[in-house]
Amino acid sequence: MSFSPSLQLPLDLGFPDELHFEGYYRSAGNAEALEAVSTLARAEAPVHSVYLWGPSGTGKTHLLVAAARQMADAGWSPYIDMVDFAAQMPAGEPSQWLAGLERASLVCFDRMESIAGDIRWEEAVFHCFNRLQAQGGRLLMAGRQAPAATSWALADWASRASWGLVLGLPPLQDQDRLGILQLRAAARGLELPGEVGEFLLQRYPRDIRQLNRILDELDRAALAAARRLTIPFVRSVLRF
Repeated sequence: MSFSPSLQLPLDLGFPDELHFEGYYRSAGNAEALEAVSTLARAEAPVHSVYLWGPSGTGKTHLLVAAARQMADAGWSPYIDMVDFAAQMPAGEPSQWLAGLERASLVCFDRMESIAGDIRWEEAVFHCFNRLQAQGGRLLMAGRQAPAATSWALADWASRASWGLVLGLPPLQDQDRLGILQLRAAARGLELPGEVGEFLLQRYPRDIRQLNRILDELDRAALAAARRLTIPFVRSVLRF
C-alpha cells in the first residue's frame, strides 16, 4: 500500500493558530533558523533540506508547522510527527507509508530522534529523501540532537541527514519565555505587562507549554471579567 493524501497524517488543524511565522518569537539565538526555514518554505533556499535540532521547548515544532502551513498554499505539504505516525500506522514496512511523499512540495518530519536505531525507518526516510530531492521537493526535519550526534543505524542515512543546512536552537532563557508569552498574549488582544510575566516565571516551572496553558486560562478569565492582567488579578485567578 502506498502513502497517499487520503492516508497521510496531515497538517493538524488542531494546532494553535499562533503556530505560523508571524507568531514565532525571534531572538538572536533563533534568527538564523527562522530565516532558513521561512526561506525554504518560500522555495527560495539554495538548499533542499534543513535539519533543526535542540532541546524540547525551543520552537522546532512551531517552525515545522509554520512552514507546512505556508507551503500548503502552493501544494500538498504534510507535517508528520514521527512518534505519532509510527504509532498510528498498521503493521507493515515503513517504506509503504512513506511512498508517494515525493509528490509533496515540502515534507516536514518532526521528532526524528524517535526513529534513530530503527534501520527500517531510517531506510524508509533515506529513500524518501532521495525521491523527494529527485522531484525537486524540500525536506524539513527536527530532532533533539544534531544529526551527526544522533545514533543512527544506517550509515547512508547518517551521512544524508547532514547534507543540507543543520542549525541548532539554543535553550530558552527567561527573557525568551517572557517574550514568547507577551507575543502570544498580544495575538489574543491581551496585554501582558513585563512585571506580570516575571511574576508568573517566578512561580511556575519554566516549561513553555505549561506557561502557554496558564496564559490561555488567564485570557479566558480576563475576557469574562473584562479585566486587565495585573498581579492581583492573576493571583485571584490562579489562587496563590
